[in-house]
Amino acid sequence: MYNMFKPNYVIGLIVSGILILFSVFVYIKGHGSFLKTEENEIKTFDAGNTLRFPDESDYILGNQNAPFAMIYYIDYDCPYCKTSFDVAEKLHKQYPLIKIAFRHLPLVDLHPEAFEKAVLIECLAAEGHDFFALSRGMLQGQGRLITELEGTTLSVEKTKIDSCLLDVSARNKVLISQREAFTAGLYSTPSVLILKDNILLTRLNFASEKRIQEVLPKIFSTY
Repeated sequence: MYNMFKPNYVIGLIVSGILILFSVFVYIKGHGSFLKTEENEIKTFDAGNTLRFPDESDYILGNQNAPFAMIYYIDYDCPYCKTSFDVAEKLHKQYPLIKIAFRHLPLVDLHPEAFEKAVLIECLAAEGHDFFALSRGMLQGQGRLITELEGTTLSVEKTKIDSCLLDVSARNKVLISQREAFTAGLYSTPSVLILKDNILLTRLNFASEKRIQEVLPKIFSTY
């Protein structure tokens, strides 16, 4: 009969247990927002220097002087982000107390070209092109490589794509946005942060319209 208590067997069980615990930790870290209860959905965080309240460097929908702000993070190759701008349009019209700023969270492990696509959008927008029209075009063309964007709804020539991808200012802006999102505990898209002044009131990973609609009235009534 095989002795199940032999050292190699025991060691194997221990290693397997550690791997299972590590997998659970990674899942919770990446999907923690799903584990929040309704009671602790709204929480005040000390944002410190890790977050910027929307300013002139952001592309904003809604009243610029609104007391609340939602920072809406997107990845241009994320299929769940395709309707982000439609949702944002609806929200800022429905809730005049909040303005909505769009920032970037390219998840390059899942979407290798997402960072470059965000850089391209930022570069073109800085030159005077409509950020929202560009973003909608990029989201509609999901699945295309950067090299395949010429002649699409973005109407970008290859030479312009090449020069924009080397734009240091655009690259830094996307990188800062990405780092801020990770620092704030965001690991999925679309995700949102809701702030008043510089205080982070709540964060929602994988923020569907339904979840946002559930949280906003609570925030307005609480703060």
